[in-house]
Amino acid sequence: VVVSIESFYVLSFICQSTGKKEAAITCLDQIEKYLDEQQERDNKLFSDVMTNLNDRDGFVFSEESDSIDGPKKQDKSDIKSRAQTARILANGRHAKEQATLAFSRIMIFHKTLPSPTEEEEAFIDSKIRELVDLAWEYKNNPPIMHAISSADQISTDDNSSDSDHIFKITLQAIRVVHIRRILSKSANRSDCDLNPYKAITNKFQNTHRQPFILLDQLNAILTAQYKIRQDECDESSRSWLDKEAMKMAHEFMDIAKSTFQKSSSIDKGGRDCNSTLFIPRDQLFRNQLLQDTKIHFARAVSLYYASKDYKLCVHWSDLLYNVLKINSTQVSLEEEDALLNQVLSVKAFSQSMSGDEATAMKTAREAWETSKVKTVDGLVNLFHCGVRHEMKFSSGDTMLEFDNACNELLSARHQAAGVDEIISAFPRMSNSCVENEVGGGGSLLLSTQERWLSMLLRSSTFQENLKDRKNIEPPGGHSLFEILRAYLQNFEHIMSTRKDRNRVCQHSEALVRNLDGVLKLLCRVRERKQHKKSGRRKKKVSEFKLIWDDPATNKLLGDRADCVWTAEQLWNIGNLLMAEDTTSTIGVVRRFASDSFAASHDFCIFSEEEEGAILSKGYLNYDTKYNSENLSFPLFCGTNADKPFCDISSEFSAQCLLLSSATALDYASNCLDQPKCEAENRVRQALHRLSLAQDEFRVNCENEIQKKEVEKMIALLSLRALLGIGNDLLGADILQANGLSEALLDIHQEELGQPSGFSTLLNVKATSDLAEEKKMQITARILLRMCAKMLSLTGKFVLTVGHFDLSLGSIQRKLITIASSTKDVIAVYEDVDLAAKQHRDKGIEFYSEDELNWLIIEAYNRGVHLSLLGDFASSESLFSTGLNLLPLGGIELQCHAKEMRTALSNAVTNKLAAADPNYVVPGIG
Repeated sequence: VVVSIESFYVLSFICQSTGKKEAAITCLDQIEKYLDEQQERDNKLFSDVMTNLNDRDGFVFSEESDSIDGPKKQDKSDIKSRAQTARILANGRHAKEQATLAFSRIMIFHKTLPSPTEEEEAFIDSKIRELVDLAWEYKNNPPIMHAISSADQISTDDNSSDSDHIFKITLQAIRVVHIRRILSKSANRSDCDLNPYKAITNKFQNTHRQPFILLDQLNAILTAQYKIRQDECDESSRSWLDKEAMKMAHEFMDIAKSTFQKSSSIDKGGRDCNSTLFIPRDQLFRNQLLQDTKIHFARAVSLYYASKDYKLCVHWSDLLYNVLKINSTQVSLEEEDALLNQVLSVKAFSQSMSGDEATAMKTAREAWETSKVKTVDGLVNLFHCGVRHEMKFSSGDTMLEFDNACNELLSARHQAAGVDEIISAFPRMSNSCVENEVGGGGSLLLSTQERWLSMLLRSSTFQENLKDRKNIEPPGGHSLFEILRAYLQNFEHIMSTRKDRNRVCQHSEALVRNLDGVLKLLCRVRERKQHKKSGRRKKKVSEFKLIWDDPATNKLLGDRADCVWTAEQLWNIGNLLMAEDTTSTIGVVRRFASDSFAASHDFCIFSEEEEGAILSKGYLNYDTKYNSENLSFPLFCGTNADKPFCDISSEFSAQCLLLSSATALDYASNCLDQPKCEAENRVRQALHRLSLAQDEFRVNCENEIQKKEVEKMIALLSLRALLGIGNDLLGADILQANGLSEALLDIHQEELGQPSGFSTLLNVKATSDLAEEKKMQITARILLRMCAKMLSLTGKFVLTVGHFDLSLGSIQRKLITIASSTKDVIAVYEDVDLAAKQHRDKGIEFYSEDELNWLIIEAYNRGVHLSLLGDFASSESLFSTGLNLLPLGGIELQCHAKEMRTALSNAVTNKLAAADPNYVVPGIG
């Protein structure tokens, strides 16, 4: 049975892997026997050829008999040259087989378990020396320059590949043995004999192979270092190998520097002049060395980067950067620029993590500014270094640099693709903030989430997918509400811990802006066309289709539970903002709290929104937030029949609107330094929200007592809002046409007899005074008239509250003074006349003498004035009231009774005469 050499190699491997070492050695012995027999046959064949040529000098081999075939008259010297060429090639192949056999023997003893014995180690060293000798013998086999045929040139190349093969398997054998000995616990690091590279290093010193040997030794150390770190060995082993690797790298660079410089000069020269068809062998060696150096140095950078040994990573990054700067024709300028910037980014990250944040920031900026092609990875690295730099030096430049870098990145590539790439990078940047900010995230994390949410909302890809109902993953792999929930949780955390009170306004403004973006997107989803017809909302939820029932909406936005959670979270945030006591920002914070409550209402409504039916149209605060044309105001008399009925609201949503309105009015009253139009718009928005809240409570609240309290609250808030709307006629219309004045009178009547029975009265009086100051004369008169009515209902002419005295006479005196028509004056005097009648009948309190005297005199004077103007009916009314009051007035006025009666009589006569021309004026007795 004939068994081939390849079969014996397979049998040897199987035996060795199953623990049958002796059988494996026997297989290799048989291979060696085959090789010896083959060499003997070749020697005999060569001897026969040379005998026939009558030339026995030298030892020339021809592997095949047909290698000397040719024309029968072939010259003997030509046949001899052919035989010598074949002999050289055969020697190379035989050496290659011998090297493979030696390598296999080394592997058998190398893999001995648990470890090779001393005798086996000695045998391994002997075989390594044998491999080194073979590699040295064929290290520089000169090409055979016999001009015979093109086939001889191909044979020469094959001979060179045999030499390279021997050298490579020699290095491979040395490498695996060296790695095992490093990892072995019995290895003595100070013993040079344990270093198998010693023999080949000494043999190939000062040759072109020396840099490759040093680089391979570095590769072995790095491989051992990786395994040691993977096995979590002791620190001393790692430290020793770190020093050895760095020492080896510097030694290699010192030796290879001249080689690289020659390569650089050749490359530059090649670009300036015409190159030949074939690359010189020396240049091939240099290019291969350069590529191998890049690979192994990159492995070192990756090793120390992954093991978080950042100081060593910085040193290796410097080495790799210097190597990459060497010009090479094998990579394009774009690829070279990308590699250099990647290494700089790794270096900057490592410097930052090793505690040198200032230098890291400079390196990161250099990497970003020098990069010709901006990448998202470079952006993330710049952001990370900025975060750590800001945490240490409180620079405050991180987000500014990030925004500038984003603009550069987006301007350098397609807008949509750039936005989607940046969105995909936000999780990494958020993790950087969590890992480096105190407490696991703070202001920087919140700023990052703000930009994440903002970019997702303006992503055209995201919006198109939502519109087309494509059931695909959102940009970055996170749905809209996943990001929004994390953002709101962090916002609440910052507000509750008061970590950064100086940025409260900045973050709150971004919150409102992002919430508006989300609500705008939800409005678009609401108004999409349905796949099938759907009627109005039924009582059973399962009978209609919500916007949250669509799978694409769930994947891209979130589900209904997320929307409900958002509404509740915004309620909490609004309350936190209301509790903010920073005096310098209290007015602005109230505005943000108001917007937060209003957004909470809208999200609550959206959680029950039916697709296509737009049941919340007109009830969303967002629908009118930026459009003041369709605002409504609270209605206290009857119902608004023109307003659509909303059956998806709740008491919670209505309470959100109430708080939003109250805080908006707080803001309007404190923002005196803001533009007037902004404050007025805020107040009108507050009144609109009160109108929505009023309708929602009437629909959803079944508790009559609670409903009554809410109506009272809405009335009082509406009263407070009158001064901020900036329109006197509108304020008067709300008081009279919308029934606010009657509602306030009803509240006042309910308060009578209670401890706070005069609070509404005092509020109305204060509002009236402020309205007069703001030149809202009509509103001021209506409020002052209400105040007089409220005070008269108390049965008191003078009300003392603390240090404040409120007199009915003074109120009516002021009403008469500021009255814009005779009708208003007569109405006041009718109230005065009624009070006088009650005083005479029941003996209740009455005006003071001064007040009463003024009323009598004013009635007489105005009556005379109206008589001169020909308004005899009005003058008659005033003279009559004056005469009724006269007996109650001061003594000094009693003497004028006759003049007042005469004036009254004349007014009556003139009135009758004016009505009937034939009327005869009677005498006065």
